[in-house]
Amino acid sequence: MSEIQLTSDHAKRLDEVELLNNGVVVAKVGFAFELYLSNGQAVATRLALCKILSEYRALFHGQLSHYLKVTRTG
Repeated sequence: MSEIQLTSDHAKRLDEVELLNNGVVVAKVGFAFELYLSNGQAVATRLALCKILSEYRALFHGQLSHYLKVTRTG
């Protein structure tokens, strides 16, 4: 993995960032943050996710504008 310094040009392109695992998108970062978990139905995974979200919220206190509710169709 390569590292880059975050410049204003890179910041503008953050919405295009996708993290892949074996060709499958596992996270998107940018204006919004999406996280996809394998075994997401497991209690341990959900508890770990709650801890991650709590730490993320604490880290960006006062900077998060809102949370989007995922709606499912079908």
